Formats: sequence, structure tokens, C-alpha cells
Amino acid sequence: VAAQRNVVRGNFVGVHADGATAGSHSQLEGIFLAVGSDWSTVGGFNPADRNLISAANTDVSVKAHSISILLNLIGTDASGTLAVGSSSVAGIGIFGALSGSPSSGTQIQQNLISGNTGGFAIRLYQANNTNITGNTIGLAAGGLAALGNVGGVYVSDNGGTYPSHGNAVTNNVISGNIGDGIVAYGD
Repeated sequence: VAAQRNVVRGNFVGVHADGATAGSHSQLEGIFLAVGSDWSTVGGFNPADRNLISAANTDVSVKAHSISILLNLIGTDASGTLAVGSSSVAGIGIFGALSGSPSSGTQIQQNLISGNTGGFAIRLYQANNTNITGNTIGLAAGGLAALGNVGGVYVSDNGGTYPSHGNAVTNNVISGNIGDGIVAYGD
């Protein structure tokens, strides 16, 4: 998607209609918001707006500005209790834009991001002013059983020209992951 102000709601991406079976082909990205797809929304605050996004290299990949990722199930089945597929990079990846400036202003709120046994729940590379809040990371729906990712949240400059800065990781439940909960790494 490379047009502005897109809305992606109520979809099963990377899974069959039963909400539990991974698609028969591998996907590089489940949802890809390319440079220029600014001010787009994935999910929403009504239950019917929720997307189920699983079984891709990166379930949600962002190279744009001012994106909202809200109330989705990422890396799990429709019940939020089983892992479906395995993201090898991230459940959500916010990557520095190829346009010569870092991605900025993304809101990642109230998502369930679990079951990514090949990658972190959230990876930020050359990302600025990203707000990660109110998410459940590494647990099944209900917050009682572990359904871990390799790690929780990873923030890095990735050796790039534009350092990551101004990112906030607040009021999340991060537990049950194989590795670190939160990593901030500068090159």
C-alpha cells in the first residue's frame, strides 16, 4: 500500500478463514505500508476493526509516517491462544524510510503480539517518536499463559544515517518471551 490515509480493518491476513491455519504460501509481509502511505490505520478500537495477521516474515511492516496499529491479533490464531506460523523478523517492524528520513509518529496500541518464535514482537530501526503502549506481548489472550516471541521490543539505529530517538514503550505487559523484554541498542 503506498497511498495515504488507508484503512485496513476486519481482515484475516496470512491465515485461512478458520482463523487457525496458516496459509499454504509464505509471505514476506502480511501488511506492508510503504513510503508514502502516511496517516494509515491498521485495525481500530472497535472489536470488528481488529485484524488477524500471522504467518509472514514481518506481519506488519511500516516504512511510512504517522501510522496507527490498533487492537490487532498479531502472530496468533483468532482466539489469541495459539501461535500461527512464525515471523522470522518481527510481528511489527517499523523501518527507516527509504526516502532518506526515518519513519516517525507511529502509534502501536492495545495489540496482542505473540507467538513469533523467529523474531521480536516489535522491531524499530531508524524510527522516531513511536508510541508503543497498552500492548500484550508474549502472552496468550487473557494474559495468563505464555505464548512467547524471541523477544519483546527491540529499538536500534541499525548502523544507519538517522538515529532512532523519541520512542516510548509504556504500559505494556511483556512476559513469556524466549529472550529480552526490551532492548535499546545504538550503533
